[in-house]
Amino acid sequence: MQLLQLILFTLGWLLYQAKADYKIFCYWDAESVDRHNISHFNTWELSVEFCTHIVYGGALAIDPKGTGTVKLLDERNINDDTIGRFARMARNISKKLISLGGWKMDTHMFIKMLKDMRMRDRFYTSLLSFLTKWKLAGVQIDVEISTQDRKAFLIFLEELQVVLHGKKLLLLVTVPARLDAYNREAYDIPKIARFADFVSLVTHDYSDPFGKQLRYTAPLYANDSSGVAQSLAHWVQQSKRPGKLILGLPLFANSYTMANAAAPRVGAASRGAGQQHKFSRRPGFMIYGELCSMLRTWHTEYDQQAEAAYAYKGNLWVSYENERSLRAKLLFLKQQQPPLAGVMIWSADADDFRGNCGKPNGLLRTIIAGIGDARLLTTPKPTTEGIGLCPHDGWFRHPWDCRLYHECRDAQRTDFECLKGYYFHVEQAECLPVDKVPCDDDFVNWRPGMRGYSFEDLPLNLRVVQ
Repeated sequence: MQLLQLILFTLGWLLYQAKADYKIFCYWDAESVDRHNISHFNTWELSVEFCTHIVYGGALAIDPKGTGTVKLLDERNINDDTIGRFARMARNISKKLISLGGWKMDTHMFIKMLKDMRMRDRFYTSLLSFLTKWKLAGVQIDVEISTQDRKAFLIFLEELQVVLHGKKLLLLVTVPARLDAYNREAYDIPKIARFADFVSLVTHDYSDPFGKQLRYTAPLYANDSSGVAQSLAHWVQQSKRPGKLILGLPLFANSYTMANAAAPRVGAASRGAGQQHKFSRRPGFMIYGELCSMLRTWHTEYDQQAEAAYAYKGNLWVSYENERSLRAKLLFLKQQQPPLAGVMIWSADADDFRGNCGKPNGLLRTIIAGIGDARLLTTPKPTTEGIGLCPHDGWFRHPWDCRLYHECRDAQRTDFECLKGYYFHVEQAECLPVDKVPCDDDFVNWRPGMRGYSFEDLPLNLRVVQ
């Protein structure tokens, strides 16, 4: 009898495992358009076939004028053109969400909105209008709160859930995974998990490149309860809703300046953030695509107890994720029963997306192989070589009208037009003010009824205007 029960339990567990359908949220940081050279991230470099959801991060903020409505956080780089490009991307592959908040947003106006019912009403109306206009699947709320904001934040989430669910839209809430007293008091875990469709745990907040000690970015295990395993266990136990939890996996690296280059170990003294990379241009930060090629001449180490990778050269010390540390986290995730909802790739633009050190999107491929459909890794992309107007994937400007451009992706062409006063910059793959873009507009304007041309001698560069 006991043997039979054991067999049935084992079969049930295996079936449960087989049914685990992990979601893969690919966060795309709007800041990536400011990076240069090999670190500049273009729309077509987002491997949407690997993602179940895409989050356009750092895109929305609260109107600083105090209306409570949403606005674009950086209108220089994020505008109707880029939002539209994002909304049209992989329509049938991934659900697309937009993020409100991030490290660049001033949270003062957001907190003010939380505590004002009329501002909240205007926020809900404007957010719904934005999501509807661009046919997005939902919103991510990415704002850290304090203990004083706890009650107002919960009221906000409860109302927002009702508003979004009425339109069948998703609510994703991002929270810090740190288990310090500050966060334990600020976040009501059971209620947040009840109101949100998904809760994304930010695991890369364990370290601060501007702090006084060398710290791992996201260690799986840590002696001071600041590891991924401890945080995840706490949220699972407190929320009672593991099926809503999303584990954040940072693909970027944090860099430090060591106070003593002879002591390159975690916990040693730091003089602050490492020197910024010439392409990403942000102190204490590097994308993996920048770091991986540098590691060939660095000392690389792996902490087996923490399951964390680090490297150093001179007085520069870096904590980062590699294939081994990611596999350890994914194995831990798969051991959780009931299963978690999935992972958040933080962020897709921080990977080696152009394959400078191997196959493109090497870290993302490791994650897919660990919890996703490994067949995606071997399925060849459709070739577009020599196919009519789309010789290969990428962005192309019109040969004689610099406002017009198109995207080729998997042999499909989509046409776009820059706003008046803007031209399409081919290298940066975005619309910029006309004085920022080299362009020779070489076309002939012609209005119906004008003399000078007949159907027999129309020039190729004729532009018909009304």
